[in-house]
Amino acid sequence: MPLIMVVDGDLKVGDTIRQELFRMGIRDLVVETRSNGYGAINALNHRFPPHLFICSLETCRELPAQIKARSACVKVLATTTELEPQDSGGADEVLRKPFGPSELEPIVRRLLALAEA
Repeated sequence: MPLIMVVDGDLKVGDTIRQELFRMGIRDLVVETRSNGYGAINALNHRFPPHLFICSLETCRELPAQIKARSACVKVLATTTELEPQDSGGADEVLRKPFGPSELEPIVRRLLALAEA
């Protein structure tokens, strides 16, 4: 069963992403929502690493080494409000906010497939 961890400083955004994943029909997963990257890293230290880590680009810039160190299979999707991000912060994909289901779904499915390969 895939594990997706969603990290956003605004728990409403994290919860919206979680709800969208369920709405997309991705039901055979476990989603954890954390308010910050350090809380997520603490959670990761007590369980298996996620297949997909969805976080803000700012969090990704601070924590990619710790996230990727848990498992080479972890894929990272960073979200940002930056119009043209200067870098990916170590993420596998960067998605600009606001985004809709039609943008989120193919990226999530592709990254999960890569993580499980």
